[in-house]
Amino acid sequence: MPSKKNTYYFLSLCAVVAALAAIFVHMRKKSPIPFIPGSSGTEYRMLERGKTAVEPSERDVILVDLTLSDAEGKSLEDIEEGIPVSRNAFATGQEARDKILHEALGKLSAGDHVQYRVRAADWFGAQLSEACRLYEIKEDAHLLVGLRAQSVMDQEAFARWTVEQKQKAATAASEQLKHDRKIIQDYIKKHSLPAKSTPSGLHYAIDKPGFGARAHQGNTVKVHYTGRLLDGTVFDTSLPDVARRHNLYDPKRNYQPLQFQLGVPGIIEGWQEGIALLHKGARARLLVPSGLAYGTQAVGDKIPANAVLLFEVELVDVVAEKL
Repeated sequence: MPSKKNTYYFLSLCAVVAALAAIFVHMRKKSPIPFIPGSSGTEYRMLERGKTAVEPSERDVILVDLTLSDAEGKSLEDIEEGIPVSRNAFATGQEARDKILHEALGKLSAGDHVQYRVRAADWFGAQLSEACRLYEIKEDAHLLVGLRAQSVMDQEAFARWTVEQKQKAATAASEQLKHDRKIIQDYIKKHSLPAKSTPSGLHYAIDKPGFGARAHQGNTVKVHYTGRLLDGTVFDTSLPDVARRHNLYDPKRNYQPLQFQLGVPGIIEGWQEGIALLHKGARARLLVPSGLAYGTQAVGDKIPANAVLLFEVELVDVVAEKL
């Protein structure tokens, strides 16, 4: 039989363990860090402080990890790591997003992690409608934008870093293109596709030749399209019937040919090159390696990182001649 003294010690030890457990649970359930008003008309909270409190100058470059989530914290995009930015780049910007970033970057030292609560309209600006369709959010939605500072560099250190990154990127891009070419060639063989290729790695098949004006750099063009992954999954289309068949139809969207100017940034390189191969009225399939599409970044939950994409396109019109 145990003695009363041993029993007392045992019960005391149990009480101490229970108390420590209760403290631990309380700490885990502590209230979330509240948002406070920022000068850009948004709200922010500092989630983590680094070991240094030295604020960067306007011209210093900060390597930032960027996260984008909905108001409940559901990720809308894969984390973008190591983006080089400086406050100076946003100092004179007139868009709401410029003002948010200029303010946020001024709060970051190496190791800091800040989160902003912003309106989707402020973050996406003129691209709001397209972003709402892509991320399946409402126009009046709020977003959580996270910025974590990896490091802060002066201009000299940034120049050295840039050279190193270009070398690494070139090596990675070369390896990825080899991988993508193999995927495309296997797809072409499997589907008996009469495709041609360009030095960039773009492959294309003309399903219907066009006999109108040739699209050139500087032309404004109108293009109907359907975008697919190579497994056949449709992720976007300008055709309402196709959208309905693949449960993508949005009654608020105006299903019209996409209009853009060849050579102007904003359209993936695979399209810039591929559409320039066509005449008005042509229909074609473009097999776009990831480096000419969205690269290492996933797009929402529809397009994974490093994805080879298939676009079925029709050059509906060439509406402006090259200047």
